[in-house]
Amino acid sequence: MKAGRLHAFGEAISVDEVPIPSEIGARNVLVRVKACGICHTDLSMINGALPPPRLPAILGHEPAGIIEAVGKEVKELKAGDRVFVNSVISCGHCRYCVAAQWNLCINPSNLGFDWGGGWAAYMEAPAFNCCLLPEEISFEEGAIMTDAVATTFHAMKRGEVKIGDSVAIFGIGGLGINAIQMAKAFGAAKVIAVDRKEAKRELALAVGADEAVDMDAPDVVKQVKRLSGGEGVDVAFEFVGIDSAIEKTIESVRRSGKAVIVGVYTGTFKVSAHPLIVKEIDIRGLWTVCQQDFPYVAELVRSGKIDLSRSITHRIPLDEVNRGLEILEQKIGNPLRIVIIP
Repeated sequence: MKAGRLHAFGEAISVDEVPIPSEIGARNVLVRVKACGICHTDLSMINGALPPPRLPAILGHEPAGIIEAVGKEVKELKAGDRVFVNSVISCGHCRYCVAAQWNLCINPSNLGFDWGGGWAAYMEAPAFNCCLLPEEISFEEGAIMTDAVATTFHAMKRGEVKIGDSVAIFGIGGLGINAIQMAKAFGAAKVIAVDRKEAKRELALAVGADEAVDMDAPDVVKQVKRLSGGEGVDVAFEFVGIDSAIEKTIESVRRSGKAVIVGVYTGTFKVSAHPLIVKEIDIRGLWTVCQQDFPYVAELVRSGKIDLSRSITHRIPLDEVNRGLEILEQKIGNPLRIVIIP
């Protein structure tokens, strides 16, 4: 089979011929991959900022496909089932797994990192990580549901978004565009999209945002507050991963409001302590997705409450995976989500 493999950090992905996984673990399944997403985490693996433990490595951690075979202990799935697959493989034994906080597992492994990933014709995955993909949902949409959609569902839960809330979404990229619809699905009465690009703000309005604000405007925080009644939003989400966006996100929430930081960021940011204290603002982090959320995400998409028709901007054959990575890294054509078709 063909597989997109990383042989050395900083080099292009090589599309190689490798054997199809032949010995499937008792609790695992063999998936014939129909689509797999590309995201910034893949770029971090390739440049060595997030190095896989072994090379060569088959990347791709946002897969969807058809089950080809099942291990001898797998009862809940069968060959022919359509699935989308959570990349975070939890240990199942630590205090967080026992509490069903699978995303916070102390000893996790990951598809497309420790395990062979979805930039391949076939991949092995734990049956536990597979969720049935309704017939109404394409494999391409199923692939982005594993991360770009499921993460926004988890974000809304972390922010405790409820009916009538006002919400600000900072960063209308591959996740932020879905967060707009997800906030509405959770009952938000007003959603304010914040992005520096006019095209992204226009797209945000087209998918359901009530207002759109330029992130680079000198009075962006004042605008968000004015548009949400004067005091600030109930919940603000940051999907960018830069210090200035995080700071503006926190400044935009009302008294007793919540700021949820979703964008992956390894630096530091500044928060004025006094307003934080006297306003009793909650700042919450978020890490990846929760396995138990996948069926709810699938139903939201199947029922049409979440429309992913505008979320996938590029579909790339596996042989051209490096072109897809270039599009993402250089932001050619305003990419949202890029999907590889093996």
